[in-house]
Amino acid sequence: MCWVRLSSEMMKYKTGPQRPLAEASGQEVYDCALKLLSQRAYSGGLLALRLRQRGAEKDTADEAVARLTAAGLLNDEAYARRLFELWQSKGSSGRAALAAELKRKLIPSHIAEKILDSVSAESEQEAAAKALAVFWRREAKKIQTIEALPGGQERSVLLQKLAAAAGRYLVARGFKSEAMALVWDKLGEVSDFRPL
Repeated sequence: MCWVRLSSEMMKYKTGPQRPLAEASGQEVYDCALKLLSQRAYSGGLLALRLRQRGAEKDTADEAVARLTAAGLLNDEAYARRLFELWQSKGSSGRAALAAELKRKLIPSHIAEKILDSVSAESEQEAAAKALAVFWRREAKKIQTIEALPGGQERSVLLQKLAAAAGRYLVARGFKSEAMALVWDKLGEVSDFRPL
């Protein structure tokens, strides 16, 4: 097998020149937006940002996004629903993580609030329980070590550290502090531990 290093000139020939959109007409920007949409889904704000990063003027990029929206090829609400469904299927992050993802994808706030309102407390609790189960499997050796220790201050300190680590794990995944009740319940299964 022979590996050949391609020069930058050969790469331009192979992939085609990347023409910046700085001096592009409205139709060229629209065509570029269509090409971007053919590769993956975008929100309107994210697509406009991507076009501006390629050099398009703000007004021209916004016009292309408006044309795509009017044609039904771009729908922020449907895109936000797909993000919500993906979040639900993963089931390992909280409402705050979903809110951050919607913001990162530049979903308009009124649509994001509508999606976030559809998150029930029960579904978030189920997701927190799944995330905590992953944490518990990951920390199984530590838990076995703690269970083997006789009762005392050392065991109590280790359980407190484990509870703190579990709390950080859940918060990092977008769960509220209410999810800590799950940690206390799980630690209660491990031993007679109770929070201070």
